[in-house]
Amino acid sequence: MQQQMTSSSSIATFWCLTLHPTKMLPTWSMKLVFQFLTNPIQMSQTSINAASQKSAGRGE
Repeated sequence: MQQQMTSSSSIATFWCLTLHPTKMLPTWSMKLVFQFLTNPIQMSQTSINAASQKSAGRGE
């Protein structure tokens, strides 16, 4: 999980630096990056929970 978070952070950092060559990020882009980092994590947790509930229902 920690490695996945680290790779997401580095991807977001690279993405920001690519969009902003001056390396000066406005507040709105920081919020955008924060949403970009948190939303996929929440979505993956939701899908994992749904998958574990399905397997538990089958009795595995």
